[in-house]
Order: sequence, then structure tokens, then C-alpha cells
Amino acid sequence: MFIAVILISATASVFLFKDRIVQQFIREANKSLNTPVKIADIDISLLNDFPNLAIICRDVYIEDSHPGQYPLFTATTLYFFLNPIEVWQGKYSIRGLRINDSETNLKVNEAGQANYDILKKIESTESSSIGFDLRNVRLRNTIVRYNDIKSNLDHAFSSSDLSGTIIMKDHLYDITAKGDLTIDQLGVDQQKYLVNKFLMPMHH
Repeated sequence: MFIAVILISATASVFLFKDRIVQQFIREANKSLNTPVKIADIDISLLNDFPNLAIICRDVYIEDSHPGQYPLFTATTLYFFLNPIEVWQGKYSIRGLRINDSETNLKVNEAGQANYDILKKIESTESSSIGFDLRNVRLRNTIVRYNDIKSNLDHAFSSSDLSGTIIMKDHLYDITAKGDLTIDQLGVDQQKYLVNKFLMPMHH
């Protein structure tokens, strides 16, 4: 009975403060990004990963950092999982991430400039309330393309189900992943290798 009361109270609080939570999350995210982001709809829920709070973004589009309008990342659904107590305190430490039906297009142009330079350089006097401790990451139906024009590289990878963790320390990323992976192609100097090569379920 006690647990049911807590669940009902928490759920009611989420809906009462929904707009405030969403707007604060958007403001904090915009402090970190320097390229346009379009989201068709944002919602919150306590049911997707209880007791964590889920911020659900639908039809997500993130523009790349090259001139013109080209997508760096698109997804049908993007879930951010956060500690609800920290959210009430104005802290948005992202504990988990789930991405459905996504495409990521990484490019390097002739001058060697990457299109994924989308994070703002934060001055030492500035601070953001959003942090990352991604020990629960899941990607379903994802495609990643890497096209380096300067080095004549054109790679593509896909996965139907991939999970893992991403931990950053001293500007270094420690990534652990398991799931299925298909090499759609490894392109080097106009030649294509390992086309549609399916790798067995992996753990790395």
C-alpha cells in the first residue's frame, strides 16, 4: 500500500510540474549545443524505467556543424533517463539513454573539418546542470555513416540492437558495447570492402 501511495504521488508530481521540467531541460541542453535541434514533441514519464524519470523526445533532428542544412543525427524516439530527486533540485544527470530508429552521419570535408563539432566551448565561469553517466545505453535500429572526403574513406554500419555504457574521464571515453553489428561497407579510395558483413553478437 505504501509503495502504491509513493508511486501515485510521484506520478502526480511529474504531471503537475511537467512543463517546468521540460523547459528547464531544453534550456540546459541549449547551453551545450551550437547547432539547431528540432524535436516534434517532448513528454515525461515515470513508467519507462521506474524509479527513474524519462524525458521522451520524438522525431529528433540535430543539424551538423558544416555550412548549409544537413542532418548530423535523426531518431524517431529518444529517451533520457534521470534521477527524479536530482531533477527536483535542478540537476539533470543523465543515467541512461535509449534511441530508436536513428541515423548518424559523420563527415569530414576536404579541409579536414568535421561536421560533428556541435558542442559549445564552455567558459570556466559558466556551468551547465546537465551531466552524463551513461551506464545504461540502448540503441535499436541504428545506422552510422562515416564519410571522410579528405582521406577517401566511406564507411557504414548498422545494428538492430546494441547496448552498453559510455563513461568519460579526463576527456577520454571508455565505451563498452554488446549486441549485433553489420558492416554495410568499408570504403577506401573508391573501393568497397566487407559489404553487408554481419558480425556475430559481440561484447567489447
